[in-house]
Amino acid sequence: MIIIAGDSWGCGEWGPGGSGIIVHTGLEQYLQDDGYNVINISYGGSSNIHVCNQLNTSLYTLSCVKKVDEVKNIFVFQTEWHRDHRYTLPVDSIFDINYIHTVMSNYYYRLSELAIKYNVRIGLIGGCSDTIWLDKFEIEYPGVYIACHSMINLCLTDNHRTDNAAYNLLYPVNLAEEIEKANTQNKQFLLDQLELTMNRAKNLKNYPQFFAPDFKHPNRHGHLKLYNFLKQQKLFKNA
Repeated sequence: MIIIAGDSWGCGEWGPGGSGIIVHTGLEQYLQDDGYNVINISYGGSSNIHVCNQLNTSLYTLSCVKKVDEVKNIFVFQTEWHRDHRYTLPVDSIFDINYIHTVMSNYYYRLSELAIKYNVRIGLIGGCSDTIWLDKFEIEYPGVYIACHSMINLCLTDNHRTDNAAYNLLYPVNLAEEIEKANTQNKQFLLDQLELTMNRAKNLKNYPQFFAPDFKHPNRHGHLKLYNFLKQQKLFKNA
């Protein structure tokens, strides 16, 4: 059994123009075609903490019916870090890079707790947000590993690793003004991240083979590229 969790990126290919219709279930479909039993709990708009809670509920439910041992692989699409915090934190906190890294680290620790509790391994996929990269990631976060650092980079360059990790896909349009006004020592880093994010979002339109029709999510061909990459790494050979 394989569990897929995440935000809208984990759901698959979305129809054009914000239709809200999934026209192909992406990674889920390719795994099923290959004979795997797949549970997909991805939900559009989810935050990372929502994903953790959803995954915890699913694993607990499986444990109650004595089927959690059947879970051989879990893949989690990482989303934008600020989704849990955009309405609750003062501006200065939101624009503190140390705080951003702390938020993501806490998220990884929560996944690690689930991995240890239920004796499963959780592979992170950089989706709407690239993951943090550590060479010894699973030592820091037992049971959790980087399955794909950046799905966007994988589609664009055939390499899942990127030296310019972006932790967002779409920022609010007025964010540059808020950064300029914020009392933070990380202003330049955040402005650079904003520029990187905006350029990356625009660049998706140059790759319709992977991101059409809505150019905000990978399509079935993007998911096939991810599936083939994961398969090449033998990340679900025992599922």
